[in-house]
Amino acid sequence: MAYPATLFGVDTDADLEKLASQLSKFSLFRSEIEFLGKKFQLGLKIENMEKSQNSLSLIVSDSFVSAVKINEDILKLPVTRRTPLSFIQVGADLYLVVFSRKKEAEKLADILSEELFKKPDVIYRLVIPSQALSKIYRSENVEVKQIVYESTSSEEEIKTTVYFGRNLASVLPRGEKEKSIKIKYILYRDEVGVFGISASGIVIAYTQLSQSEFVSYIVEKIIPLAEPPG
Repeated sequence: MAYPATLFGVDTDADLEKLASQLSKFSLFRSEIEFLGKKFQLGLKIENMEKSQNSLSLIVSDSFVSAVKINEDILKLPVTRRTPLSFIQVGADLYLVVFSRKKEAEKLADILSEELFKKPDVIYRLVIPSQALSKIYRSENVEVKQIVYESTSSEEEIKTTVYFGRNLASVLPRGEKEKSIKIKYILYRDEVGVFGISASGIVIAYTQLSQSEFVSYIVEKIIPLAEPPG
């Protein structure tokens, strides 16, 4: 199964217990629409909240109006998009993993910052620096399948390089030349699946792991590489 996930940090003193209490009361009503004789409320609400020792998992249900053109007519109908996410406690730090692609994840993070914490940027994007990404291809039991990097040297005419292959660890720059590149994306296979990680903190996983197992993988393998943007 393919999982898209976007990583965030959460700048708050609230622990998971307090966060669960806040989220249990959270909803955001936008408006109401009538469709086929029924009234539908539009907005956000929380579903299926589950707390474990170090994580709080839930689904954000977002109901909104979508316009569909049929011949010359435009039909407006209510649509609900459900986005799973997990708040994760690692020591004193709190993180958020939104199981969605960048645009949707950032929009949801902005809404939660404003509505849940009452100020912007409490939830902020994480990045994974080039030096941290380079640790992946040095790891044991990892096959690097694709890598994209940019040259920071003014002497290089080719700025972006893309490699594909069975295991690319041996062809990647080392030593002094490694200092003149920035890795933007890496795709690798390990013992549990195939993972694509970008420098912008987005992870695409092709794996049989369950969502909770994927969260554990992120905590163990990826969050230690991440940091707030420069």
